[in-house]
Amino acid sequence: MPFATAPMRRSRLLKTLAAERASSSPSERAANPGADAFVHDTSHWVSLWYDQDNACPSDFGTMTAYRAITVQGDLIWYVVFENGASVYHALCDDPREAITQASEAQSAQRQLMDQWHSVQAIARDLLAGRQKFDVTLDDAHIAPMCPLGFRAVMASAGLFGFKRISGKTAARLMKAEPQMGFVIYAAWMRARAQTGMAGPRDPVGFEAMC
Repeated sequence: MPFATAPMRRSRLLKTLAAERASSSPSERAANPGADAFVHDTSHWVSLWYDQDNACPSDFGTMTAYRAITVQGDLIWYVVFENGASVYHALCDDPREAITQASEAQSAQRQLMDQWHSVQAIARDLLAGRQKFDVTLDDAHIAPMCPLGFRAVMASAGLFGFKRISGKTAARLMKAEPQMGFVIYAAWMRARAQTGMAGPRDPVGFEAMC
């Protein structure tokens, strides 16, 4: 799915979001957006509107996927976890698939958090110049960080559209958004496999995430 770039007008965004509802005809949905149900959210780096009346709960009630649209006009599923502490922005069309992606990402993040000292060690090495490797967009897709969040962090640093950045730049971004550490770790794993570079101890279980 290509990403939009420039923000769109609020009225157009809400009409597009309302048209996603399945309870009425397309013309009725567009004519009656039901603006009270729309919530603007700017947390977790991504600015969007989500529709409280177009939601899909998970089977066990641990998360809910809301149909949403970014201010650039990208239609997504905004997955909110039960405790409200974490969210996931899914680019797929199916809310069940979005919930699956969010669940898998959360599980992978928990696994990697057990080795967070290794992630921090890699970041320190990058900042100090002891290790050098690039971080790519492909690494972001492998890592348990949602692509929209990665894009938003990149845009905040003036790097929108970049498909490759230095590991040192990524380590700097990690200071603002710790989840960049997941992407750095994925890049480190790739670079280590390609070059046999030395680094922190072998990770346990990370291969199962990829």
